[in-house]
Amino acid sequence: MALLINKRKRIKKAPKKAPVRSVRIAPVAKKKMPIESARKKTAKRFSLCMPRISWTPNLPAFNKERFTLFMYWGIILFFVSSTFYIIGYTNSFMRQQGQVIETSIIDVSNMTPEARLELATEFLNSGRDKLLAGNITGAIIDLTVSIEAEPFNPEAFIYRGEAHMQVGDLDRARADFVASLDLDAGNAVAWYNHAIIWARQEVMDGAITSLNYALAANAERPSDILSNRDILSRRGQLNLWSHNFQAAVNDYTAAINQPGFPANPDDFAGRAEALTQLGAFS
Repeated sequence: MALLINKRKRIKKAPKKAPVRSVRIAPVAKKKMPIESARKKTAKRFSLCMPRISWTPNLPAFNKERFTLFMYWGIILFFVSSTFYIIGYTNSFMRQQGQVIETSIIDVSNMTPEARLELATEFLNSGRDKLLAGNITGAIIDLTVSIEAEPFNPEAFIYRGEAHMQVGDLDRARADFVASLDLDAGNAVAWYNHAIIWARQEVMDGAITSLNYALAANAERPSDILSNRDILSRRGQLNLWSHNFQAAVNDYTAAINQPGFPANPDDFAGRAEALTQLGAFS
């Protein structure tokens, strides 16, 4: 009995538990997916639902011949456009030269005759040097100044006419050569250049006549820069072009036999062609 009492004493009463309160747990907020990822995910789901279709564009096969044809046409168009550009540039250049000639460059009214002569000589030499160097524009300008300062020098007109001839302005070139002949009718160089102008304009009779005058003028007053062989060779060429074959043979023979000058192979070739046209093969 005492043991039971002691056992009961050792047993303690459990404390009363506090009442359990219900705690409301907030739901975990879902992490928002970026818009771009959502779009990719939607597109992926959509692609899984759609059947896969393989499509290959129906491209034409490479045609080598057609490509080569296009290349040829491109090259042709390039050269045609370049030709028109060059022609337009040349015409513009010639118009500029015309403005240079038609407009007075200097005023020599208040200059003394000595000053004018000195100026004319200076620009004549400068224009000649530029012409020989290929500076045609500068040559025309300087020679024009020389002519305006001293309009009675046939040499200045000859050089300017040669400059005009190099740029293809044949009308102004002929006008300068005629002006030179008006000042000096015995100038063989002016007659020779005048013949070249006629030949380029296909006036063969006028060209041959001018060469006849050049030959006569050179016989009376030999030129330092023009020989009889040059005149005879040119006249033989014009006679050959005009189908005056016997006259061409005579001119070429006279050119070949000129003393003091080596024979020109072109004279032999021209005479051979004229003899062939005459049927003289031996």
